[in-house]
Amino acid sequence: MLLHQYDELGRDLAEQKPVSTARPWHSQEQPPEDLLRRFRPDKSPDRPLVLVGGFGANALYVSEQQNDRIYKGRQAWPPFHIDPLSGDWDLHPLDEVNLPNLLPGPYLPAQYEPLLLFLEEEMGYRLNQDLFAFPYRWTESTRVSGRRLAGFLKELGPVDVIAHSLGGLVARSAGLFYGAQIERLALLTCPFFGSGKAFFDLHPALTVQLVDNLLFNHLIERFLPGDVELTESFQKMDSVYELLPDANGFARGLSPLLVKTSLRLKATPAPTWQEAYADIPNPERVARAMHYKAELGLAIPGKEYLILYSPDHPTVGRVDQTFGIFGLPYALGGGDGTVPAASAVGPGPAIPVPGRHLAVANHRLSLFWLSRFLA
Repeated sequence: MLLHQYDELGRDLAEQKPVSTARPWHSQEQPPEDLLRRFRPDKSPDRPLVLVGGFGANALYVSEQQNDRIYKGRQAWPPFHIDPLSGDWDLHPLDEVNLPNLLPGPYLPAQYEPLLLFLEEEMGYRLNQDLFAFPYRWTESTRVSGRRLAGFLKELGPVDVIAHSLGGLVARSAGLFYGAQIERLALLTCPFFGSGKAFFDLHPALTVQLVDNLLFNHLIERFLPGDVELTESFQKMDSVYELLPDANGFARGLSPLLVKTSLRLKATPAPTWQEAYADIPNPERVARAMHYKAELGLAIPGKEYLILYSPDHPTVGRVDQTFGIFGLPYALGGGDGTVPAASAVGPGPAIPVPGRHLAVANHRLSLFWLSRFLA
């Protein structure tokens, strides 16, 4: 995929009614005690494999047009720019990720290197021959990114897909709404039903949750460069609204807001997203995201799917309104530090893997299950 062709991907695809055809993949095999041993494939890969990463996983660049061509210009994400001629670098406001028509760039260093190395060196895939990465504009709706992914996959024919985090919504959208020919789909720590961190990111009175420590989040928000509030920046991203816990999440106890109707009563979760998100700006965006998630429902495209998740780390995702609008964080029965386990297991069945959100994609136990799933 040439960067300047990104906005043309999937433009000719008509949206269709979602149809779920995938069945869960089962294995009776037990992981070996020595996860460091190498997996040797006994045959070449059956079909191309595409990796779709998560929120913030790939770079974004300002586009520049010269001589009727679109080129990659200055880097907008990560929030620093290095001049290749002088070697000088400077920080710039995070809100630049919301500039229009940014071009997606490669995955950031260390994001998926162990996974990609495993796929190449131990599974026999060849990068840019039958192994492809799909960077995308992760600030926009995953419905739009799904159409772009479907356009990208159209030239490859039937494919297998590994999707991490937000990439799971992108891959599901590509297959369910735009008919992408996905044979097997591996979903790693995918926020099927949302993540309470998005509630913190969008609510004007709460501290954005970038890491798993409330004090560090306060410090980060205070000292990041630029005069644009992080919350205001997130409020421009359709993808963050789609990460709010949805109706399926509320049905599984993922309401991010505890409310108290009487001094004598115990605070209880807000029963609906309409009540919980009443104070989040842009109610039209909230409603559009919730309706889109309702359309996705529990459906998974393809013929077979694998779900991996982590239950090992407390995951901030709830505010107790009793103590004021700033509230208190609550752990939702474990998770990976970003996505609650109750969201990442999706419709199930799901296989637990230890580690935090990013680490799950690179954990040797995940690589073992992927090697069996893709065999």
